[in-house]
Amino acid sequence: MNGSFAIITPSFAPDFERCRLLAESVLRHAAEHVEHYIVVDRRDEALFSTLLSARTHIVLKEDVLPWWLHALPLSRKWWISLKGMPVRGWIVQQIVKLSAPEICGADTYLFLDSDAFLVRGYDPREAVKDGRYPMFRELLLQERAHNDEWHRVAARLLGLPQHDRYRTNFVTQLVTWRRENVLKLQRHIEDRLGLSWIESLLKLYVLSEYVLYGVYCEHVLGESSGHYFEATPDTLNYWKTKKLGEAELEALRASLRPEHVAIMVSTKSNTPVSAIRRVFGLEPA
Repeated sequence: MNGSFAIITPSFAPDFERCRLLAESVLRHAAEHVEHYIVVDRRDEALFSTLLSARTHIVLKEDVLPWWLHALPLSRKWWISLKGMPVRGWIVQQIVKLSAPEICGADTYLFLDSDAFLVRGYDPREAVKDGRYPMFRELLLQERAHNDEWHRVAARLLGLPQHDRYRTNFVTQLVTWRRENVLKLQRHIEDRLGLSWIESLLKLYVLSEYVLYGVYCEHVLGESSGHYFEATPDTLNYWKTKKLGEAELEALRASLRPEHVAIMVSTKSNTPVSAIRRVFGLEPA
């Protein structure tokens, strides 16, 4: 037995139809022991509650975050902190992921954004090797936007040497984290900076939660992280902003490889969910 697993998905009302597709795919393809936690703003609770099931849970950001952090009623781009300056919603969303131990009690977290969906059977226990869990980490052959900056921020938070160039990437979909490592990471930041880890991160304008966790596990915990590196992603990711038509979606579907258990079509592409459903034969449940 490899402990308990939970898929965690932050989402919001504009992505509801994409998230509904994901939730349906989790119930269809994920092993029955895997629970799915969708984390939304309180204002979106009623809408997302229609997705509730025996394995699909709705968690409110306001119940995960500290009391002194508040969403602006008329804007999703900024949150108000009673302990400092306004905070970008993008930073808050990453803090929500780093608050995973407050979201659920699972031993292992699997992060899947709401513009992704499973396409075949998925049991995360099958990827555990000798008690170690996969951590996506690829070596970059060329410079990638923001990657160096994300690594430098992580190094500064963790007390590691900073470099001009970084050749590793930890960002993908279906990212695996271990609960005990997240708790250790929180304590490490607090011990180093003398503030709660959330207060330290709220001061940032740029952050990658996946890079922060990955760098911590690789360079601070090392072998004790309980991870092994996996350079092959579990998902086929379309990150571009160009809208895909049905012919292009057919081509994307045809490019699926055996190791891909999910597909992500970026929300920023504005590809219609209806087109995705038609091409992949995923009629609403």
